[in-house]
Amino acid sequence: MQDLLRALDRDPTRRRWQVGFVLGAAALAGGLYTGRYALEARRADACEREGESIAEVWNAERSAALRQAMEVEAVSYGPVAFERVAHWIDEKASGWSAATVQRCLAAGDAAPGEDAQRVCLDARREELVQLLAVLESQGPPALASAIQAAAALTPSSRCLDPQWLSRHHALPEDPQGRDAVASVQRTLAESRALARLGRNEDAIARAQAGLRAAEDAQWPPLVGAAQLALGQALLRDSKLDEAMVHLRSAFLAATETGDEVTAVVAGGMLAYVAGFGQHDAPAGELWREISGATMRQAGLEDDLVGASWRQSVAATFYAEGDFKGALEHYLAAAATRARLLGADHPETLGSNSNIASALVQLGDFQGARDILEPTIEDLSRIFGPHHPDLSDPLGTLARVCDRLGDDAAAREHTERALQIARAAHGPEHLETARAMVNHANTLDDEQEELRLNEAALPILQASLGSQHPAVAGVMSNVARAHQKAGNLEQATRLLQQSLDAHSETPGREHPATALIMMNLAEVHAEAARWEDARSLFEEAAAVRRESLGEAHPDTAWSLFRLAQVRWEHAASPAEATSAVALARKARAGLSGPDSEELVPAMDRWLEERDPASPGDRPPQPRAEHQDP
Repeated sequence: MQDLLRALDRDPTRRRWQVGFVLGAAALAGGLYTGRYALEARRADACEREGESIAEVWNAERSAALRQAMEVEAVSYGPVAFERVAHWIDEKASGWSAATVQRCLAAGDAAPGEDAQRVCLDARREELVQLLAVLESQGPPALASAIQAAAALTPSSRCLDPQWLSRHHALPEDPQGRDAVASVQRTLAESRALARLGRNEDAIARAQAGLRAAEDAQWPPLVGAAQLALGQALLRDSKLDEAMVHLRSAFLAATETGDEVTAVVAGGMLAYVAGFGQHDAPAGELWREISGATMRQAGLEDDLVGASWRQSVAATFYAEGDFKGALEHYLAAAATRARLLGADHPETLGSNSNIASALVQLGDFQGARDILEPTIEDLSRIFGPHHPDLSDPLGTLARVCDRLGDDAAAREHTERALQIARAAHGPEHLETARAMVNHANTLDDEQEELRLNEAALPILQASLGSQHPAVAGVMSNVARAHQKAGNLEQATRLLQQSLDAHSETPGREHPATALIMMNLAEVHAEAARWEDARSLFEEAAAVRRESLGEAHPDTAWSLFRLAQVRWEHAASPAEATSAVALARKARAGLSGPDSEELVPAMDRWLEERDPASPGDRPPQPRAEHQDP
């Protein structure tokens, strides 16, 4: 037996069989490898084609059509707006393509969340489709908001984030239900595009249609989203009461279905409408607390949703006169947006402008200038030098320069803002009226100052209503011009109307109301109505001390003017001494560049005054302007 086995081992035929087996196995393995490689290559090609399908939405032909719609002679900033819109759409389209390819390749290994990713990507594509459709159809009327609308499109990278996807509900399983939901989502995407581009009435109509269809579809998560879209559109159209109704419904529906994102967004906007728009501080604070708890529970503090929430609730602090609270939220929102969107993103720059506004209210004028000047440079580069969104920050910067004693810079900025507003909106627009008032506040020519304020007043009254704080503020400016001209009775009448309006909204204890009190007190003092003047100086000082703090320049000036009037009419040396002590206390709290305008006048008065010898006339009061 052993001899036979050894013979077989020496048989060349068997050796050929063994070699053939090895070669055959190698060939089989090579074939399997080649086949798998070919399969993967085909899958990669298919995924690339799927990613490239965004060219059906955004391509050279579509770009040319959009350029034609946006580059019109009547709009000076149209060419720049097109370039920036095209930049953002390129970025969003590229992001969608990359995310789609990545999802497709991962789907070959049955990646979890595949269906949710696809639904999310389809929604991002639809947002782009609707934005382009509105931009092309609306043309020039949509240009002012076009850059912001393109930049605000949701990044497609979110569709690959498991945590983000977990916050959204899967579509219904039956095909008919899916189609119904998809149809509603297209309608809501159209509404959001219209709203972002300022077509408010059309946005409301589409959102209402979307809400009806969502209720018919009987898919609860969609109802909350539709209520939110309608509430947002109504808010953009300043229909505050109606907006509250639908935003509240959105919050409740989202809470019931576990839609945390919709709940936080709706809750933040409810706080904004109640606390800032309707000046209902308790309601604003309530919604701020409720929605804030929802945001923290959902872990959205450091997300873009959290940044938007902070922007909304900061306005409620601002309306209450709590500028430190507003600043805290503006700073946090800006930091999140800079980290997630970039320093040059329009939303980041908008947060920076809000930070500067809060610093102005806190008396940090140099700090505000240090933020506003580079922000305006960035806005000019991104939006173009003639874009209407430059008007507001230019107006704020002018006010800052005025407070820092740089009158020439203040006039330059307000003049530029007025030119931009007139070119973008025409002579009778609300934004033009605001710019006219801001420019008037920087002028030395009293007649031109009065002319601009009187021209702006009826525009503001028609747009905002006679009781709006901005209208009351301009009435105060007109009154101040009459005061300079010696028409004290007319000045008193207008200032009293302004104070009555401010006492209702934003309220008797608001810093803006204190400014009107100061101006009316100055008129009373000039007309020798000393008791009326003293009473208003006292009230203004108390309001400013409470809302702005003891060291704020406005607080110090109110206390100083109160001390001057008390000294002027002191009944005894003791009262005169007490008045001078109050003036010294007000002066002692001032330091830094923000107080340079006040300190010399205070020092001269204190040096010249002997507390025991009242009777000298106080110096010329410092003029205080009211911004719209």
